[in-house]
Amino acid sequence: MLRATRKKPHSLASVTSRIRLAAISAALPLVLAACANGTQDPELTNVIEEARRVQTEIGIAPDAARPDPAYEGFLDKVQKNCPLARIGSHSIRWELLQDPSFLDLTSRFYNGIISRQNYVDALSGSYNAPASSPGIRCILDQLPKQ
Repeated sequence: MLRATRKKPHSLASVTSRIRLAAISAALPLVLAACANGTQDPELTNVIEEARRVQTEIGIAPDAARPDPAYEGFLDKVQKNCPLARIGSHSIRWELLQDPSFLDLTSRFYNGIISRQNYVDALSGSYNAPASSPGIRCILDQLPKQ
């Protein structure tokens, strides 16, 4: 005999978040098109700010939705100055700079979404390396001086 399965209802917060994300995802192409045309509409500016806030809340790296030349420059410095450095058993140049998880985590750190300590802890845990590993130190040394 087949048993009917009941799906667990989604929480209101989950549904609200999904609706907000869907609305922003639908509006984003229109906003970007308007921005590309040089429109300075305050409502569009508010939508862009809301999209960035939601991206930050759900942990999406800023460069996932739009190019970020400063971050790309940072990655170029890491590739140039840390080619043989390793984090655990992973080469920065040959492995990590091709790894979407590493790139997303690094983008979130570079753009201030996560702290330096959270970034180091995440790298240490993900790649089984001490926080003082040469690769982690080299990446941190490439950050713009403040």
